[in-house]
Amino acid sequence: MAKDLDKLRTDFKKLQPKFNPYTEPAAAKIKKALIAALNAAWDRESEVREAIAKAVEEGEKGKKLADFEASGDFSKAFKSWKKATADHKAQVKALNDFCGAAEKLRDDLKGRLEKAEKEVKKDKPAGAAKKETEKFLASVKDEVDSLTATANVYGTVKFVELFYAAKEDATMQVILKKTLAKASGTDLPKILEAGARKKGEKQVEKLAHAIADAYDDAQTAADSDPKEAGKKIKLADGMLDKLTKLDKTYQDALKKQKKEIEASPEKKEIMQLIDLVADFLASCKRLKSDSEKAVKKAA
Repeated sequence: MAKDLDKLRTDFKKLQPKFNPYTEPAAAKIKKALIAALNAAWDRESEVREAIAKAVEEGEKGKKLADFEASGDFSKAFKSWKKATADHKAQVKALNDFCGAAEKLRDDLKGRLEKAEKEVKKDKPAGAAKKETEKFLASVKDEVDSLTATANVYGTVKFVELFYAAKEDATMQVILKKTLAKASGTDLPKILEAGARKKGEKQVEKLAHAIADAYDDAQTAADSDPKEAGKKIKLADGMLDKLTKLDKTYQDALKKQKKEIEASPEKKEIMQLIDLVADFLASCKRLKSDSEKAVKKAA
């Protein structure tokens, strides 16, 4: 006797009113409201930054939020920002709750479906009963897929879109710090910030070593296999172009924001990286010249 299948038939009909609200378009609508709320919060953030910069221009020397509370412009912008972030968080919760409910319904229905399918596989209905059962199970599977699509909408929201200002005070401290740095002329380009420097150094070292290996291989193959040597030089030249562009990026940053670099407490580390890139580039150019000479000599 098909107990699980019969129970699924009965319950599936009863559960339809619960399933109906949880559609993918409904989830997408909440996501759209979430993004709109985030954009509004970003707009309010811009107003906060402008208010901080104005206060600094008017003589404010403080470094903490409390130091700016006396400014009417800042106070107004800050309150508007907090309201906007609260609206954003409410939309994040709404989407999380909606998609979570869809997922819970999906998991329950999927479990019931799997039990019924096992039962059908064991009982092996035939003829008209088989066709009717397959049609019914297909409709249940469609509902499972629909609920899955709805639940998955939450996963399409980017990290920053979900967690912007999740910790308001910490977020505003970062905004304040960066705005003060910019207002005082000590803001560094992104590639020279600590995290980016570390990543940049690894990237440059890896690239320079790969270039050196390719030019060395070209010199080694110059006598025995000139064609292979030419391929290696071409490969190395392509990577050398990338290193040349990277060096230009760092040299441009040095020229355009020399004042900011001079004022930075991390000046030593910044200059070490800029010099390192320049040194790597010079070394690789010498290797290029040596390998080209070796290939030309062997020709």
